[in-house]
Amino acid sequence: MHRSVSQLTSWLQCGEAYRLQRIEKVPQLQAGWFAQGTATHVALEAYEKSGRLMDLDTCLAVAKEAWQQETAAMYTKDPNLENWLKGGKKSTEQDLTERFGKVQEHVAGYIAWCEANSEHEWLYVMPDGTPASEVSFELDVNGVKVIGAIDLIIETPKGLIVRDIKTGTKIPPSPIQLAVYRWAVERLTGILPYQADYFMTKDGKPSKPVNVSKYTWPMVESWFKHLEVGVQNNVFPANPGECFPCTVKNSCTYAY
Repeated sequence: MHRSVSQLTSWLQCGEAYRLQRIEKVPQLQAGWFAQGTATHVALEAYEKSGRLMDLDTCLAVAKEAWQQETAAMYTKDPNLENWLKGGKKSTEQDLTERFGKVQEHVAGYIAWCEANSEHEWLYVMPDGTPASEVSFELDVNGVKVIGAIDLIIETPKGLIVRDIKTGTKIPPSPIQLAVYRWAVERLTGILPYQADYFMTKDGKPSKPVNVSKYTWPMVESWFKHLEVGVQNNVFPANPGECFPCTVKNSCTYAY
C-alpha cells in the first residue's frame, strides 16, 4: 500500500469524498477540465523532455492526440454528455470546444515564456542525465511509502525551483503539494530548492513564489502519519461546501 500527495490533499479537503473515490470506488462524473489538464501536461512534458527543442506545431500535435485519447476514454465511461460537469449554462459540446482552444493557447504561451526567459532559468538535469520533467519519486515517510511525480525542477543562478504546472483558474489554497515536492527534490538530488511556485498556464507565466520554507521534514512526516492513521481507522470527515466540482457528489449524502 502506498500514499501520495493527491491522497493527502484529498483526505484533508474532504474525507467523505476520499472514501467514496478511493475506497467505495463509486462512479465518478466526467469533466472537460480533466481532458484539458491531461492534454496540456502531456504536451508540455514532451516539450521539456525534448530539451525544449520541440517546435510548436509538433507540440500542438502531441496535445491534440492526448486530448482525443482522454476525451474518448471519458466518453466510454459516460457517453451522456449532459451528465458531465461544466461551468455556466453552456453545453458540454461548447465547453469541450472552448477547452481544447485553451489547450492550444496555453501550450503556445508556455513555449513562448520558456523561450523568452531561457537566460534566467532552465530545466534542471537530474544526476542520471535525464531532464527534470515529470520526475518520479518514492519516499519512506516513517514506514509509509509515498510516491509521486514532480512536474518540473528548474535551475537558476540562485539555485533550484520546484514547480507544478496548473491548468485551472485558481492557485491552490494549500501549499502542501509544493512543500512535499520540495523535500522530494532534496531526497533525489541532495539539494533543497530555495523556491517553489506554480506555472499558471492561463497567465502564461509562473505564480509568485509560494513560501514553503517553514514546512520541515517532521511536518511532512506528521501529515502522512495523520493520513495513514485516519484511513486505517476509517476516519473520513465530510467537509461540504466546495461541492460543485466534486466528481462523487451524486453519491454523497453530504453534498451541498
